[in-house]
Amino acid sequence: MPTKKQKAIAKDTERKLTLAERRCKALQLRKEGMSYRQIANELKVALNTAHKDVTTELAKVTKEPAEQVLEIELHRLDDLLRVASQVAFDGGQKAGNRLAAIDRTLRIMDRRAKYLGIDEPKQTNESEEVKKALLDLKEVATQFAQAEEV
Repeated sequence: MPTKKQKAIAKDTERKLTLAERRCKALQLRKEGMSYRQIANELKVALNTAHKDVTTELAKVTKEPAEQVLEIELHRLDDLLRVASQVAFDGGQKAGNRLAAIDRTLRIMDRRAKYLGIDEPKQTNESEEVKKALLDLKEVATQFAQAEEV
């Protein structure tokens, strides 16, 4: 016969399981396009509860770090670029196919450049440069004023 403590643990475990199942169902319904109000009605919970269930489950979803996704995308683009380049440079292809392959190659190269930030303008911190120049100018003016006093 279970003790009071065992019964309490079992009840708590059952409650947690029920909560986890509801939250999982709420997230699934949201993925299917339901609004929070529709989810609340479907699960027979308050609107705030439906929203909390979905956001709690979303927070648990592990997302790949951006660097890993970028690396995968760059590898895919490299593979595509290799194929497109072979067609673009193959002298035996019809002119139309080669031109299309050249266009595709350039588009892949453009996408890679965007991912890597190659085309981004070089950022300079002009405001810091202006501040430094003003401070230098102020120092020169102060020195000049001191020299005039003597």
